[in-house]
Amino acid sequence: MSLVASDPLAELEELRALTAQLQAELYAKNLYIEKLKAQLAILKRARFGRSSEKLDRLIEQLELTITDLEEGEAQADVEQTQDRSSVSPPTLAAKTKPALGRKPLPDHLPSETITR
Repeated sequence: MSLVASDPLAELEELRALTAQLQAELYAKNLYIEKLKAQLAILKRARFGRSSEKLDRLIEQLELTITDLEEGEAQADVEQTQDRSSVSPPTLAAKTKPALGRKPLPDHLPSETITR
């Protein structure tokens, strides 16, 4: 896709195809994550059997896999947002999602810092 559009309709169709492809990939990844979470729930319920040590290791591996997938998805979202904001007009940058994470506590609440 070039910066100077020779055929706006063709460029629009390319963008629609890319959007559909990205949505399909996101849907597949979300399904995979949900499948892993369901497996994890089943394994946690079966944890108290004879071979609980084996299941504990498997549960730990599944939790790590889910965490890695979710972090990768979040990282891809951040990179995609950065790419869009650097190339697109300011109107699209204003529509992006707010930053994830906690908001700071209000000033009127007391706070303590505990170090170990």
